Amino acid sequence: MDIDFLKEGNNANRSAVENQNGGLEQSTLKFIKNTVELVVNVNLM
Repeated sequence: MDIDFLKEGNNANRSAVENQNGGLEQSTLKFIKNTVELVVNVNLM
């Protein structure tokens, strides 16, 4: 469970950095994609 929490935080941090670089829309889509993949991975365990 701790690993998944760290992954989620890492994805959020990466998206925040991309937001600062001006890629708001693209990073939002990436964040949604990462979140969906995270949920799927947790459900498959």
